[in-house]
Amino acid sequence: ILDVRPCILLDATPSRAIDALIEANGGKIVRAIAQQNLNIVHYHQYLHGRTWKNPEHQRAEFMRLLTMQQKMQEETGEKPCVLTHKALYDMLEEPDPDWGYFGRDDIGQDRWGGRNLLIFGGPILGPSTLASRYNGEAMLLRLVGIDVPDWNPEVEREQEVTVGDKIVVSRAPLPKDPFLRDWVLDDYGRRMAQAIGRVRAVSAETPRTVWVVGGMPLAGLARHGIRVSEYRQEKTFDLRHHAHQEAIKKLQVAVATIEAGDEDATYRRVSRWLADHGLPGVRYQTWKDFILSTRQEREKIRSADELLESLNALQTMAEFAGVDISDIALRVLKSTLAPPLQRVAAEIVLHSSPYTDHWRHPPPPS
Repeated sequence: ILDVRPCILLDATPSRAIDALIEANGGKIVRAIAQQNLNIVHYHQYLHGRTWKNPEHQRAEFMRLLTMQQKMQEETGEKPCVLTHKALYDMLEEPDPDWGYFGRDDIGQDRWGGRNLLIFGGPILGPSTLASRYNGEAMLLRLVGIDVPDWNPEVEREQEVTVGDKIVVSRAPLPKDPFLRDWVLDDYGRRMAQAIGRVRAVSAETPRTVWVVGGMPLAGLARHGIRVSEYRQEKTFDLRHHAHQEAIKKLQVAVATIEAGDEDATYRRVSRWLADHGLPGVRYQTWKDFILSTRQEREKIRSADELLESLNALQTMAEFAGVDISDIALRVLKSTLAPPLQRVAAEIVLHSSPYTDHWRHPPPPS
């Protein structure tokens, strides 16, 4: 290249700046895009970025990743390889060759060839890194006479992006400037195309499946001959639902322990018990809903126990009088002094009696 001699540059995902540089110097670009035996599913409901609110949030994301891996295995019949953020990769108990992280395993490795792949999150770059990458490409474009705008850090959230015939809302902030926004999506698409390429779907005998869970809109894949086959929502596993279930588990233990000591499980007492045992607290509304639901369940159990006692009482009276329980039940039902619950028990007995029609519609006197 330095000697300006003829050469061939092989690049699966060249940037637009490289394309422009080649064409400006009389070069020819051959887009030899091979048909890939590939099925891509994009779960675009959440971003699944590389930062978390706290350690609990990070653990919840790791559990969500494992859930999606299990779900994909059940659907495809094969356990998929996993590509995700390094912080989530580091939560594995021991290294696994079927797992990798962005920046190391999304390029230059072939150990996942012919396998299915779960990409959790995406190779999302920070603002300063994006600015540096853009400025490098902008310099090349300007060298060949193409004027492009300067980098502008102003961003806008929840932007709608057209991906094929689908409108996808970006969960990551994107530049307000349309040119810069397209460049960011194109740059992201190049890196995602490399990640998807780890399954080597071009040479696969059967279709390979890649699930992309989260990340940015995949508008940049089309330039590399890759398209999303299906879009889905993560409806089965919600972080808020998961957090609520964890809070309920803590409340069950706390309330049972406190009441076993003949104490009232007030909100203050429960909060103190959780703190004494090194557990995070729960919101007042969560405690209130739990207490109300357990009281309702206890009331149902108490009512059922009382009804069983009334049925047993009818059986005892029938055995003492030497008659069928239906006869005792009919007498109770006709009595104006019988307690309400005993009358309900009598109706249950008579409804199940083989002589139901007889007591409902007694035969006319002969």
